[in-house]
Amino acid sequence: MKTTLFSANMKAQRTIGMEKLIELIRNGYKAKQVTALREELCHTRHGVSVKQANRIPVVYFCSTFRKQEKKLVRKEYNGLILLKINNLTNRNEAEKVRRQASASLQTMITFIGSGGKSVKIVIPFRLPDNTVPQNDTLIRFFHEEAYNRAAAYYRESLQQDIAVEENELDAACRLSFDPDIYYNPDALPIRIEQPWKLPEKLPVSTLEHTVKDPLQRLAPGHERSRIISLLFENSLQQAMETSGYHREEKDIKPFLTCLAENCFRSGIPEEEVIKWLPIHSHFRIFETEIRTTIRNVYRLSSGFGRKPCIRPEQALAMQTDEFMKRRYEFRYNLLKEDVEYREISCKNRSSMPAGLTSAVSSR
Repeated sequence: MKTTLFSANMKAQRTIGMEKLIELIRNGYKAKQVTALREELCHTRHGVSVKQANRIPVVYFCSTFRKQEKKLVRKEYNGLILLKINNLTNRNEAEKVRRQASASLQTMITFIGSGGKSVKIVIPFRLPDNTVPQNDTLIRFFHEEAYNRAAAYYRESLQQDIAVEENELDAACRLSFDPDIYYNPDALPIRIEQPWKLPEKLPVSTLEHTVKDPLQRLAPGHERSRIISLLFENSLQQAMETSGYHREEKDIKPFLTCLAENCFRSGIPEEEVIKWLPIHSHFRIFETEIRTTIRNVYRLSSGFGRKPCIRPEQALAMQTDEFMKRRYEFRYNLLKEDVEYREISCKNRSSMPAGLTSAVSSR
């Protein structure tokens, strides 16, 4: 069975066997780039694109392709379905999901994604006669039905949300580095009848929706003004410590430059910085210099919002809050006088003592 591996810029491609691809992932063909991506993601908010991702090759599992007049043309369809489980908490959770997915006899491949917090699962599907369709229309019908069935099965089995893409037939992922990648060439293919119409689209999970405002993504559930205030005060404190600025000093330029750089990396809009600094009465006499210096720094800087100025304990509190809201629903049962919680991906509701709930939330 063969797959297609494209270069990072999608300009060059080659068809490689599945065993060769597994070897590339296991032995770290692009280990340096993948490691750099994971390190960069540690300092990047969810939903913000990173440069390192554009330096890693792209793998298409379901078909072999060739380029014709700058368009992808399918050469051969192989019936493989690629499922993606994104937005996992950390590497440990990704390893757990990979281990659970490997327990299924239908799983051919499962590995941790290039970002380190996702898991990819590849499942083979066949027609009853052990073939796959090759007609473009029938391929679309077959692949959509197969994807829906695979997503429903693994969603229930793993209790994880499956990422739903606009075009699952051409779904791809970045080449990863996972020494513990699971590969079973003898995985049992799931056999389905050939559909003669396009099945209903799998509903997109509400967990996949992201907030457009990057500041709201940083601290979900908090007012935007409070988020900016926290980031600004942290940036201000760090700038004073770094530049050694004191009230008696007349040269404010090094301090302003450092502050502007901190605010830029924290994702604070330029006008917000210009507005917030004169609130401290000591800086009001420098209003013109503040505006000019901050504007120049913002024009010369790159990587807006990539590394917010947040203390570890603040980041942990925000991450815990985001995790709890993403994974659980809470309610107070008046009849039982107790707090109940439900894992969002689960259908069954469980009860939790109020004291334990508070302890979990405060960690």
